[in-house]
Amino acid sequence: MKTLIILATMALSVSAMAGDHQCGGSNPSWELTIKATSIVTKSGATDSITSRKQAINTKNDSALVVKTASGATATLVGGECTEGVWSDIYSKHIIYTTADGQVLYGCCNLRD
Repeated sequence: MKTLIILATMALSVSAMAGDHQCGGSNPSWELTIKATSIVTKSGATDSITSRKQAINTKNDSALVVKTASGATATLVGGECTEGVWSDIYSKHIIYTTADGQVLYGCCNLRD
């Protein structure tokens, strides 16, 4: 019984960390969603995640690097973020390097 409770707790922790991140930026305008196993762009293109690494001594994706099959990389860092023309406050910064080498900056996860 103890094993079952521990496994259930671990499963809840992993699913909370692996939640979707809604990200985007302006100039140029771009949007993507980082899911558990892929990155999906606004146009619907899907890129499989090949590596997802949490920075040492951090929790809940507060410092995370995601790499994809095409060679794109998304680096998320926790902290209050506002970007460009948006007045909203977001909970994470993102630097997204596309497969062709374009580096984009933006924010993820609108705060409540």
